[in-house]
Amino acid sequence: MQAYEKERSESSDNQSGTVPAGVLLDSYGHKSGESGKQADSGYLADHSQKVTARFTPMKRRARAMARFVADRVGTLPHGSIEREKLETVEKELRLCRNHLLFRNHFTEQRVTLSKMKSCKRTRLCPLCAVARANGHVVSYHKKTKQLVREASAQGIELRAYFVTLTKKHGVSLEETYTDFARSVTRLVNRRRDAMKAREGSVKHAYALQSVMASVSAGVFSFEVKRGSGSGLWNVHTHGLLLSTEAIDGARLSAEWHKLTGDSYIVDVQEIGTDNVKALCEVLKYSVKFSEMTLEDNFEAAMTLQNKRLIRSFGDYYGLKPDDSADIDDATVLDSPYIEQLYSYTRGSYVVVPGDGAVIVPMNTRGKAKPIVQKRQSKLK
Repeated sequence: MQAYEKERSESSDNQSGTVPAGVLLDSYGHKSGESGKQADSGYLADHSQKVTARFTPMKRRARAMARFVADRVGTLPHGSIEREKLETVEKELRLCRNHLLFRNHFTEQRVTLSKMKSCKRTRLCPLCAVARANGHVVSYHKKTKQLVREASAQGIELRAYFVTLTKKHGVSLEETYTDFARSVTRLVNRRRDAMKAREGSVKHAYALQSVMASVSAGVFSFEVKRGSGSGLWNVHTHGLLLSTEAIDGARLSAEWHKLTGDSYIVDVQEIGTDNVKALCEVLKYSVKFSEMTLEDNFEAAMTLQNKRLIRSFGDYYGLKPDDSADIDDATVLDSPYIEQLYSYTRGSYVVVPGDGAVIVPMNTRGKAKPIVQKRQSKLK
């Protein structure tokens, strides 16, 4: 298939500086009427570098996937349902996040993403995949802290474990995934059966010996990739388990072998309950698709398009994290800001000059009101 196009990237050198609160900035983060290279704030320079250095490669990958899909479209008969579907996929990938509108909250020295058009095809688009993974990490980090806090208030100590389950590689991705997912479901169900056994069910007494019997909450994410040497599909899962007792790796390996019949390789590591890095590892499943070749990425996305690749259970399931403590985020959202637009052009994200109008969020109906240049003194 077609390789990445050689696209010319544009960049500008920014120097660090300080910007007093209340000074009107333009879309580059410069003081009004000043040369930008001498007025750039450090946090704005960091943000600009992040957009160009991090987002640009992901956008190029999305464009490459769009071209790959376009090639597939050309092989299908006109008027067919499959062709129409892929034409939609190609268009959405090509247009996804072409423009990114940020809000520069200069009084808080924070930049937040405000608006963009997203394709939401997380298994084909790296930009959407990263956004979804970040959302999951933030959500489950809050959920974990909340569950640990609530358990501690009841005198219960929850221990966190990073768990990896593997499956023997297979020729068919669909069959390998289906068999693997069925085994994971049976393992997770033993937690529920253990609860029934403690309530007096003799039928489910077997589950009391399971490593899942002490697990109060858990989340698993599924990852797939093709072996570089064998060409076979590898399906595995990473999980975060909260347990009232220690989880023994040897016991889990034996139990997993009985469930799968052919796989026994597992990994169990106790981690801190506030370990964000481990959460990132668990929930980055959607990002992994972009590490495959375009052909394998497309095949995996199409094969698993109706499959759930993240599963939560126990106290995680249905839990809405308490956001009342996010005072800092609320302060940022309520602070004045300047809109800053980046557009993807000629192979790179570049900033688009703006008028520098300061906008102050209003409490009434959540609307925002622009402040024109002559009102700048009122912000000081």
